[in-house]
Amino acid sequence: MDQSLQNPYATLAQVTLLCLMQRASDRIQFLLWSQDLNHKIPQHNRFKGVMDCFTRIPREEGSMAYFRGLRAVLFQIPLTLPMGALLPREGDNLEMKVKAISVLYYPLVLHPAEVIWVKMTTDYGKPAARLYPGIMKTSQFIFQAEGLRGFYRGAIPFTIMEFLSKVVIERENSMISMAQQYKNGNWNSIDLGIRFSIFCLIQSVLRLPICVIGSRMIIEPYHLYQKHHSMIENIKMVKNKFGIRGFFLGFSLESVNWVYDFWRVQNKINSNSF
Repeated sequence: MDQSLQNPYATLAQVTLLCLMQRASDRIQFLLWSQDLNHKIPQHNRFKGVMDCFTRIPREEGSMAYFRGLRAVLFQIPLTLPMGALLPREGDNLEMKVKAISVLYYPLVLHPAEVIWVKMTTDYGKPAARLYPGIMKTSQFIFQAEGLRGFYRGAIPFTIMEFLSKVVIERENSMISMAQQYKNGNWNSIDLGIRFSIFCLIQSVLRLPICVIGSRMIIEPYHLYQKHHSMIENIKMVKNKFGIRGFFLGFSLESVNWVYDFWRVQNKINSNSF
């Protein structure tokens, strides 16, 4: 029997803890990636790194500020439900059709919610000074500033990331395959650890630069009068300001995503079905 079913409360607690850790690490990463665009973080007061950002958030905003924008993340959950009805159940090239629909569904339906989340999570400062205090206020500001196209800023890089995850890296299938190899006895614990580490490293190296550029495109314009920079302009801007390391700011926080992925692989190993 699946161990996760034997103790559903423990599983729920693990998922909740890991998700909260992810949201906190995401906020730190987004702030590091975009602080030079944020007028609320003046140049003399910018974060020096992950630990500086981690310690200043509760001190300057309150302990719950790690999870700012969590409501926008939860808002994405019901938006994913209709995708199941769109996926084909049979026919030729079924796997490729499922992947294509999954990739296209993201920019059309899920990206507007991602834009709202990024705006809310990068809104730094005390609650009274927030520009994006909630989902409705944030939506109104985006629409007033740019109209409907404002909800699709950064859609290209984030769709590229979705394509890499679902088609190139095949994240879900790769984790299932690793769990099967270990459970069938083809790999021992060391083999699994080495291959999983390489898989996570490749995934992070491909993901981070795309996230940096996509998040910066979403955050602009912070005010109505600010100029919006294209994807190419943002790439040049990051390269000129920070060098190559600018595309990998907050890389150490990727370990949180690795822990979450390893937990999922472990759950698949403990399960009798894949």
